[in-house]
Amino acid sequence: MKKIIALFLLIQTTHSYSQKGNQDTLVLHLEKYANGKISAYSYLLNSTRTGRATAYTPDGKIMFDSEISRMHGSHSVTFYHHPNGVVSKIEEHSAPDAGIQWYNTTYFYNEKGELTDKRENNYNDRVTIQTPPDYKPQAVVECAVIYSNKTYFVNNSPYDLKVTYASRGESVVNSLKSGDTLYMGNQVQAQFFEDPSKTATFSAESLSKKKKAKKIKFEFGKANVKAVSPSEKAYYYEIRAILLR
Repeated sequence: MKKIIALFLLIQTTHSYSQKGNQDTLVLHLEKYANGKISAYSYLLNSTRTGRATAYTPDGKIMFDSEISRMHGSHSVTFYHHPNGVVSKIEEHSAPDAGIQWYNTTYFYNEKGELTDKRENNYNDRVTIQTPPDYKPQAVVECAVIYSNKTYFVNNSPYDLKVTYASRGESVVNSLKSGDTLYMGNQVQAQFFEDPSKTATFSAESLSKKKKAKKIKFEFGKANVKAVSPSEKAYYYEIRAILLR
């Protein structure tokens, strides 16, 4: 009888461990509207310690989108909600040097999901953007549109690659097989779109150990831009192999 119980506990423990191992996604925040649509959602991948935080208006449009990370410092997002489910406030905190410097941005929204105020603090704890006494919400709502600039790498070389995307103090490293396309990151920009290659750094190197691969360098072509929505663009960068002489 004792052997049977011990065997049962061993099976249960192994099963539980297996389930936990498959749960790569850690949900940090999930709020839905009364109709079941998502109001705000944030998560982290345990394998990469990176994730996303996104908020939506009642009609399903993206009102906020940002990467979050617990790697090489931290970048976190906290959501607050109105009674109707719409996000009322977003606190975005970034500490790229693991606490040596930090930056806080707080966004305020009305019950329609319209941005009414934005405040930024730096590591000196001084407000760098502050609402003036004669502040008019309508003017800020028209100007403070948030745009997403998503980066994709397209491997058109015959080699499997190790690719790196570095932006705003954070870097993402992935492997990319020949012929594949891979999402690397997103830059959130206020008021206008911007080509990520202007501020981010890209690099690629062969995963092959053959001597021939060492005589190859890899170049990124100009972005092939696709409009995903009025506030989101996808930038596809082709990676080509160049033979060194």
